Amino acid sequence: MIRRLGNCDRYLPYLFFALISFWCHATEIPPRKTYKFLCQDIIINNQVIEEHNHRDCKTRYTLLEHILGKYKRPFTMLELGAKQGYFSLRAASTYPQSTFVMIEDNSLAKYFPSSDLLEICKRNTCLHNIVLFNREIVADELERLSECEHFDLVIAFNLFSSCKNNCLELIEPLLKLGDNILLEVPNWHNELNEYLSANNIELLCTFEHSKIWLREGHKNILLRRHWLRPLSSTLTIKSTYEEKKLIKNYDKLTITDWIPGINLITFKMYSGIYPTFDTVRNEILKLKDVAHTDWLAHNMIVQGDTITMIDCNDPRHENENIVATQIFDEKRERILSKILEWIKINNPKEVASFYIRKHMENW
Repeated sequence: MIRRLGNCDRYLPYLFFALISFWCHATEIPPRKTYKFLCQDIIINNQVIEEHNHRDCKTRYTLLEHILGKYKRPFTMLELGAKQGYFSLRAASTYPQSTFVMIEDNSLAKYFPSSDLLEICKRNTCLHNIVLFNREIVADELERLSECEHFDLVIAFNLFSSCKNNCLELIEPLLKLGDNILLEVPNWHNELNEYLSANNIELLCTFEHSKIWLREGHKNILLRRHWLRPLSSTLTIKSTYEEKKLIKNYDKLTITDWIPGINLITFKMYSGIYPTFDTVRNEILKLKDVAHTDWLAHNMIVQGDTITMIDCNDPRHENENIVATQIFDEKRERILSKILEWIKINNPKEVASFYIRKHMENW
């Protein structure tokens, strides 16, 4: 008996590794990719609490600050592949009247807590002007985003470091997202660097392992009134560093100031996770008495911890019998109830289905 047990001891290491292999497969922990420019300093309330590639972060922020400093008005910035959010969070502290929108696939946060951008956003308690989409970046959705939203500045310092196969698919809709586009592309992306050069994008800076490109221009039209509306060409934008106007040419020409931020429908369709559900709900409740002739979700703009109504004086609805003394009538109470039900939905297809159905029913 003792001799047999001794023979079995030889197989214990193999059994151990088999069990480890089975456990790893069962929990399905995805591999973590590491690239030179993916890890950023962790910044909380404008203080760096952990340094990662500190010099690289500071150098790139200096380039960004040169562009942000040109704006003499509130603006909206979009960061693609935000990672730990260093650039948006730092800029949000300096420009509190502007809105900073970040897109980052936060699905690996449960495996790598230090990369949890949602938790980083929550810890930045002094910031009230940040928005986070928990979304993988794909070309079709960038195209739709470009059709219904306008960003003054788009930055992508980290996007192309981990993107190998579909870079050229991403670049065309990316360049349609707004006025100024700031991109970093690794040197090994020869095809993408050649594309940018051939399309007269300015080579702003060259580093040892990458190049930074800047496209300065003016996006002057929105093709959709919001994410779920059909294509049109009735919304024109006049944008400079000093002012930004939205021009509508329906039955009559109207010109209004542009409100920075992101449409509530875009927030829901693009998997917005910050501001949190409770904040969004409370902000919508605050709007219930706003005098408005078209009190619906597509006229609500998320600016971070604040949601603002737009189109309060839309001439197309000026003859409707809505009391301007901010009385919360029965119809609006019903609409409010449905919107609060709608924002609980997280799946984009279900978000769209619910909204379109209720809109067709006139809420």
